[in-house]
Amino acid sequence: MDLHRPVYCFLLLFCCFLPWASLRGGDADMLAGDEQAWKEAKEAINKMGAPKSQEEWEQALVTCQTLLKKNATHLPDTNIYQLKVLDFAMDACINLGLLEEALLFGHRTLEPYR
Repeated sequence: MDLHRPVYCFLLLFCCFLPWASLRGGDADMLAGDEQAWKEAKEAINKMGAPKSQEEWEQALVTCQTLLKKNATHLPDTNIYQLKVLDFAMDACINLGLLEEALLFGHRTLEPYR
């Protein structure tokens, strides 16, 4: 049995059924929060690139967790860069086999669209 199947099903639902139309009126939310914080998140995402080894995925997860903790009061989850950090953290968890933690990040990613 593929242990990643539940996560991939979640991702399929996220990609196919997320009500993107709700974003149209909320463009300002995409850059909401402290500008310095979202610029730092944007830079970190670019630096992480595309991890390949387990060590790189572990480091990416630590980086994401650090950013999320640091920016908890500075960036709402509607901010596009905060969402990218959450998505990257979910990807790292999937690649590291931390599926329950991946689902927590996935849930947090979806929450702004409810």
